[in-house]
Amino acid sequence: MVKISDTIPAHTQEKLFVVTINNLDDVPTPVASNGNTISGILSNGSAISGATIYLQAKDKTLRTTTSDNNGSYSFDTSGLTAPFMFFATMPDSSRLYSYNNGEFANTNITPITSLVLANVAQSFNSTLDDMFIDFNTLNNTNFTTYFSDANTLIGGNFTASLESSLLTNFNHFYNTFSYTGYNYDRVLQSYDTSLSYSNVALRINNSLLTTITDINTSSLSDMNTSGSVLDDNGVAISGVTVSVNYEINGTRYDINTTTDANGLYTVTVPNYRVYNMNIFNELLNMRYSNLNTFYSNLATLQIANINLVDSSSNIDASGPTIFNGRTNDKITEATVNIREGYNNKSGTILSTQTTSNQGEFTFSSLPKGSYTIEILKDGFYPSYSNKVFLTSSSALNLSILADNRSTILDRDAFATIVLTWGSSPSDLDSHLYIAETSDNGTRDEVYYSDKIAGSYPSDNNNPCATSGVIASLDLDDTSGNGPETTSICQRYSHPIHFYVRNYSGSSHANVSAEAKVIVRKFDGSTYEIVPPSTNPNNYNYWKVFDVDSSGNIIPVNEYKSSKSDS
Repeated sequence: MVKISDTIPAHTQEKLFVVTINNLDDVPTPVASNGNTISGILSNGSAISGATIYLQAKDKTLRTTTSDNNGSYSFDTSGLTAPFMFFATMPDSSRLYSYNNGEFANTNITPITSLVLANVAQSFNSTLDDMFIDFNTLNNTNFTTYFSDANTLIGGNFTASLESSLLTNFNHFYNTFSYTGYNYDRVLQSYDTSLSYSNVALRINNSLLTTITDINTSSLSDMNTSGSVLDDNGVAISGVTVSVNYEINGTRYDINTTTDANGLYTVTVPNYRVYNMNIFNELLNMRYSNLNTFYSNLATLQIANINLVDSSSNIDASGPTIFNGRTNDKITEATVNIREGYNNKSGTILSTQTTSNQGEFTFSSLPKGSYTIEILKDGFYPSYSNKVFLTSSSALNLSILADNRSTILDRDAFATIVLTWGSSPSDLDSHLYIAETSDNGTRDEVYYSDKIAGSYPSDNNNPCATSGVIASLDLDDTSGNGPETTSICQRYSHPIHFYVRNYSGSSHANVSAEAKVIVRKFDGSTYEIVPPSTNPNNYNYWKVFDVDSSGNIIPVNEYKSSKSDS
């Protein structure tokens, strides 16, 4: 309160002010719920617009809305049973989660609320995605206790930031805020935060808070990203600049190297981030988007060969075909979007086509080079494939997987593995091993000679709908190129390993220059893994990845002399 004393003549040049300051950092008590509406903001420091937000009530009622340009959203909650859990999926496929016990009118959805709920999920021996699906079955008393403990534990990391921003006692979940640059948005913006699907990595000084389980955050090491740069004839190019870049709160950081005489490069980067990469010399350039390093205990991430080519000439393609990845049926009336560069899922669309009644599509007059092909079809998961077009060609097969869920509260396969390869070697085979004991001593093998672990599925397009199916080789390709598709139905408490065998026995420097394995987990997270650039011992087994007891995909990416190598 400010008063001007009236005891001094008006003509006097000096004024006496009495100033009283009342607790400038007092934060209002969160507004109580009226029982009809819950509103809030979806934010990672900046407003997130165009996200799909789900609210699940305790009675399993599911409602959906979309965030506006300010990141704001609102739900009609009349008639619903509290408490509520929230799940937002962003345009880049990353996810954030939040919670409301039913007592408050506002719910923020931020990386911090996701971190708190990930801790709750761990207390239930679950994951964020599983906890959302199972929310209606969880014990309310336990949830309340776990939530309070997690809020105290995780929230304590942000106390100093709140106090310095005059927001002492701000409730991360229930207090409202606006974008002023000096409000709670400033607190969110002050942290180095990365999002990848359901995973959050938030750095505070040299410490890492993450939703990922089973990693030692106190001894994090950097990760090497390695690959090769080739010209349009497949010949290695030396002296090419490889620039990996990322942003922290609007400031860009670049890590640069150059390819050696064999066209090889290695860039060392902090893990648990998402990067962009530019590859260029004095004449040519190429972009690799969304380079994901959210991997636990991985020393080197192998990146697919990158072709740096002269794009002055155009190419045509007639007859690329899209198949159902489990049944091998041709997919009609699918939308195919083509974007320039590697892993470019949201950039400018250069061409849009629709598949014919034979599952084929065409395009013409595109500059030769590297492209990301997006496939969209109702009833199927979106699919993205990187493809280098150097000559006009029709020899291209792509696949998509059916979405077997009625709603997001249903479960599909825990993970689906798709193997594809080039013309040489002619035959690669998928081998999945599921340990029956924690010491990895006894293992079930799923491969061409024994395609099922557990019960036999009644529907090959939805193998995990049949009770008792552990894993299934859904599609075994014998004519070359793939795809071969393997489904893992559940998360297990014992190790899982996936190998690729060079069944043709041909001696090659690597298993296949065009081989790749794409793993899609039920939460939408997708991992593309390619073989190491060199195979000096000409081993015929490529150990691709492991799955740990928490369901984390752990790329191994090593050549082995036999499938018995653990």
